[in-house]
Amino acid sequence: AAKLDPDLYPNYLRTMEDMKAKCREIGLPVSGKKDDLIERLMEAGLGSEIWDVIAEIYAKENDGKSFLDPDLMSSIELAAKMIEADPVLSKAFTGGAPQVVVVWRCPVIGVDCKMRADYLKPHEINDLKTIANERGLPFRLAVVNEIPRRRYHVQAQFYLEGASHIAQFLKEGMSDCANPDSDPFLKALRADHAKTFRFVVQCTGPAKQAMSIRLPADCSLLRSAQAEIETHKQTYRLYM
Repeated sequence: AAKLDPDLYPNYLRTMEDMKAKCREIGLPVSGKKDDLIERLMEAGLGSEIWDVIAEIYAKENDGKSFLDPDLMSSIELAAKMIEADPVLSKAFTGGAPQVVVVWRCPVIGVDCKMRADYLKPHEINDLKTIANERGLPFRLAVVNEIPRRRYHVQAQFYLEGASHIAQFLKEGMSDCANPDSDPFLKALRADHAKTFRFVVQCTGPAKQAMSIRLPADCSLLRSAQAEIETHKQTYRLYM
């Protein structure tokens, strides 16, 4: 939830001096602590003018939520709208499950591995990235350059490896999902469809432009990533 912005309530009673002045105005005593003044003003029907009261009500209405600056909230909402308004991207984060963790043991090198997919679907893994595009390139070109520059294809190949174990894990009951036999999504995962990896990339800044790039399992970028992953696993095993 957005933090309450004090600037939007300039005439509210905040300080003890504000409350004492209001008490004098309506003929109430001005002695006591701040809580005493608040209680008197509330008894006089002026609770809706007191900042502390409004803030307490707002906190209760949003119990359990984290409070973010309004500007950040607006930026997040705009970013979401840009994706939701796109006929292709709007489907990237529906029909599956968010933040799916898979833990497996590499049968070749013998190390424990872990992935956390932003969004897992029966036929694909979707991962949300942001890009600043500080060089001002055409957006598609900037995205295409960013994937190898930041080694994102290595992540994609590693996640596809992890996802290849999901169907077997589900068949063996190795899942913390409730009622896996009655869940249509889990049934689709057990069918073990071939998966592609899709990056949904969004520009930071005011425009929030977004696009997606799919990496099919047989693309050259992923084939090159496999050798790198095996090297990393060997290094990890050596030093563990």
